[in-house]
Amino acid sequence: MKNNKKYKKKNKNRSIKLKRNSIWLTALLFFVMSLLLLGIMAVSLTSLADFAINTTLSGEFDTVAKIASDYERAGGTDKTSSITYYGKDCFITDASGNIIFQQGENTCDIKSGEQYLFNEEPHDRFSVYPDLNENIILPEDGSKIVFDFQKLFHKAEKHRHVDSPAELILSDGRPDKLDPYIDLPLWISAEMINGEKLFVKSVVKLNINDVVSVIRMLAVMLIVYLFVFIIMFINALNSILTQKRLIKLFFTDTVTGGKNKSWLYLKGEENLKGLLSAKKQYALYYIDVVKYLNFCICHSVDEGEKLLCDVYSAVKKQIRKKDICVHYDSSNFAVLVQMKDGNQMNEFAEKVLTAVSDAASGYDMSFHVGAFLVDVQTNEKGKAVRRKRSKNLREPSRVLLFTTPTSP
Repeated sequence: MKNNKKYKKKNKNRSIKLKRNSIWLTALLFFVMSLLLLGIMAVSLTSLADFAINTTLSGEFDTVAKIASDYERAGGTDKTSSITYYGKDCFITDASGNIIFQQGENTCDIKSGEQYLFNEEPHDRFSVYPDLNENIILPEDGSKIVFDFQKLFHKAEKHRHVDSPAELILSDGRPDKLDPYIDLPLWISAEMINGEKLFVKSVVKLNINDVVSVIRMLAVMLIVYLFVFIIMFINALNSILTQKRLIKLFFTDTVTGGKNKSWLYLKGEENLKGLLSAKKQYALYYIDVVKYLNFCICHSVDEGEKLLCDVYSAVKKQIRKKDICVHYDSSNFAVLVQMKDGNQMNEFAEKVLTAVSDAASGYDMSFHVGAFLVDVQTNEKGKAVRRKRSKNLREPSRVLLFTTPTSP
């Protein structure tokens, strides 16, 4: 029996804590999925560049290596003839960077400063430069070859839609098939003896169907991403709205439509124990409708509840939005108000008494008002410290100070 009483007493003083459903887990999950999806998109895009390098550039490197080898083995005036044999746009620079031989148009963007250095044999002496006219392939120093995908997609789309239908008709009248490849130029340089460098214009061939497939895949991934985002956003929003509805239902008083005493326990303790409110003074008021049960017997329960609503509305008009007013018990109200000065307690109590008396002016009623000052707590150095839980929030009826004249 003693243990049961001890348990009840302990439960009575236990603080109410509102457990909020956090959306951080949903946000974290969405963030992880976003990173995963973006990673897949990045891998998909870079795979196109890797495919071009593995299937096309390897052969181009071998060609440039052969041209450089033929040039180095040739002697006398036959050196340049070994290059013209291949019919490629190219040029050679000496150790000072001056052009000593050129064949075809020089569109190498040698001044861009961006070049890709291959560190693996047998291509460890090659560098790659973008083309001035079509800088779709962009080498990055010491990293990889990337594409300007906006320009690439534009060229692929233009390639698929031929301007003149006559271009698709052969001389014998048979329809020609559209070339499934698009050419992307870039320049490959090879170091040679005596500090000379050979620059050769090469072409990366991309299958137009591969480019379109990548575009479609990215479009599908983007649609999936947006779909997942919308679903998760709606779910998070629904969780927030559901939580707000439950909170409103739990803390709503069924008589006045305002807040109940659980709201005072929760928000009152938050206000009093808050770090920013340690330097602020508060006053707790307790308003009692005297002989409320007798009033309900003489009139009706509906009339009594209407009276409580009028009293609640009258008190709410006397306080600020950040202050707390709740229907505490059947005939009682509790109010927690921030005070600039403790001397305002009596003034505010008299104002509340006048307001509730006016609200019940049609009846012969009286009211009791109690008040308790929650002063600033300080340490030995006189510095304000955070308050502990106030027992007066749970027992406001013991702070009675002011009373209206009691009806006979």
